[in-house]
Amino acid sequence: MSNTVRHVLGLLLGLVATPLVAAGLAYGSYRWWWRMRYQVGVLRHDDSGGLAGLVVLLVVAVLLGLLMGSRVSPLASLVPGVLFGGLGLLWLLAPRWAMLHSGHGLSSNISFGYTTLATNGALIVIGGALLVASLPPSRWKAKAPRQGAVPPPYQGAPMPGPGRPAPMPQDAPPLPQPRPAAPQAPAQPPAPQPSAPRHDGEGGEWTQMFGGKG
Repeated sequence: MSNTVRHVLGLLLGLVATPLVAAGLAYGSYRWWWRMRYQVGVLRHDDSGGLAGLVVLLVVAVLLGLLMGSRVSPLASLVPGVLFGGLGLLWLLAPRWAMLHSGHGLSSNISFGYTTLATNGALIVIGGALLVASLPPSRWKAKAPRQGAVPPPYQGAPMPGPGRPAPMPQDAPPLPQPRPAAPQAPAQPPAPQPSAPRHDGEGGEWTQMFGGKG
């Protein structure tokens, strides 16, 4: 997967996950607050809705962890980080205006949870964590290739096939050459065979060849 495709998918993931995280935080906070208020005020244990709120908050926590993962494009965490961080700063700098205008169109449960998160500073914390997770340069760079891959051929050299060694790069040191073998000494001629001893009374070569005595 190319780096461009990875960032495009990260952007789409951030756009889809942002409203889900916002709705889950608001709904889960509302249900959890209602459970705590009921138990403290009425002194009665009631899990109706409280367990559902806890499950929603846990799912949101898992989703936030995935968005901030190192294998995902930083755009996936940058998009919700900008939204939550911006809303947190808005409530910090202009709380009255944010109370009157930033929660229009939401249901009563979601609006209550959103207001609770904003007034408690949770939006700044969540947005800041997402923004910081988007800063490491390693998340923006493409994944490094695995070590041990066959190097590309140099200057049009053919790719090494099965059983063929990879071509040596130009700047590689030459391979050591074997030393030449020492010249062999010439073969010695065979030693002459000693002639048989000559006995007295034997004639010369002529006598031995043609017989008779002189």
